[in-house]
Amino acid sequence: MCEINWDITIKAATLIVVTIGGIVGIVQYLRSQKWKKAEFLAQKHKEFAENLYVQKAMRMLDGFAMYLPVDKNEYDGVHEYIDFKPPLLTTALTPITDENLRPKDQIHIRLCIDKFLFRFGNFQNYLDNKIVNQKQVENMLGYWIKAIGDKSDKIISPHTKALLHNYIKEYNYNSAKKLLATFKYNI
Repeated sequence: MCEINWDITIKAATLIVVTIGGIVGIVQYLRSQKWKKAEFLAQKHKEFAENLYVQKAMRMLDGFAMYLPVDKNEYDGVHEYIDFKPPLLTTALTPITDENLRPKDQIHIRLCIDKFLFRFGNFQNYLDNKIVNQKQVENMLGYWIKAIGDKSDKIISPHTKALLHNYIKEYNYNSAKKLLATFKYNI
């Protein structure tokens, strides 16, 4: 009859239990990391979408005519509004020889576009650092990626889109440019 070596059996059982526990721990860790990354992206998207300058830029890029509020302290502490119509965005994005001559309403429009492009480009940094994946970013920003990047898309007029592309290149919004390229929109 075969005698059981309890010492080896206990060691083998312990090894199996520890291995299973380790695997369960790793799986739980990976799940929590995935959840934390999704939470991180949701928070960053919320910060992006709730930024007042970004909101103004999104409305302008969407082509809405509106009274665009300017923060009180931006112009001599006085509340002001810009009577925005889509051609004003085109004018604001058009290069001029002396930027010091640019009217303050165009300066404010460019400020909004700058803040939008900077924050938009941050999502490429999150991709580069593998904090999020491409599908997650597409779910959050797909509308804007297509609106800005796709030359055949008509959300932004072709002329304004060409000026925006030049603006992105001229002012080195490389992360925004790379984000568009990540989704196969080379500008």
